Amino acid sequence: MPQTTASFLILEEAKRTARSLGFTGRTTYISDTVYRFDHKSAPSNIEMNIVNKNFSINYDVGETPELLTLHPTSTEESLSSVRALLSRANLLPEDLKTGAPTFDFLKAETPNLVGAMSLSEANFIRVNLFRTDYDEMQVLTPKKGQANVWFLVSGTKSSGRQIVAGEYHYFPINEERRATYPIKTAQAAWDELVSGKGFIAQLPEGEERKITIRKVYLAYYDSGEAQGFLQPIFVFEGDAGFTAYVPAVTADYYGAE
Repeated sequence: MPQTTASFLILEEAKRTARSLGFTGRTTYISDTVYRFDHKSAPSNIEMNIVNKNFSINYDVGETPELLTLHPTSTEESLSSVRALLSRANLLPEDLKTGAPTFDFLKAETPNLVGAMSLSEANFIRVNLFRTDYDEMQVLTPKKGQANVWFLVSGTKSSGRQIVAGEYHYFPINEERRATYPIKTAQAAWDELVSGKGFIAQLPEGEERKITIRKVYLAYYDSGEAQGFLQPIFVFEGDAGFTAYVPAVTADYYGAE
């Protein structure tokens, strides 16, 4: 993945991006690379890394509790709102635009949001924007089922109050830069997982129990942080949603660089 280069104009560029996203209020310094931008008419702000334009949207629902009684109209409308928001700021690259989105229905159970069984029961829809597949392989994230780019959409049509939370952790992929690398066998990857060297992306809740692996396949891993390349991984899926990742490239390849 290509690295973003800082410039003297990055703060002004970040301010323009924040304005495009609807945050035109006060600007607050957090650190040399992170600033907070407030919304003028909603209890909302965005914290942005001014170098790479990654950001988080925060909203104080306590200021507008009526949002907890509303229901989003549809997944299609929520997706359209998210894509429109990102497009205004030129933050909807092709691999997010063409990736398969997913949707989580959430309802308010004070003080938390919990899963809802249906759209009619939901107060919010979480829209997950996943990258499109590369080389006919999925691009997976650290938290199974949750994209590195996601937004929480409410049932209101009011500007500034429709999207109440979100995370945008995206780094572009340089498709011109490719390499050939040696892949482990599935057995070698399994041995690493059994020895505790894998990453658990989803672990079933409740008591510890024996997990039976039902499916093994190759995918790419997108950490949501700047990295040299999309990392090939073995994915192990099992009972009750268990999911684990093991790097697929042999250690010898890294040692040779």
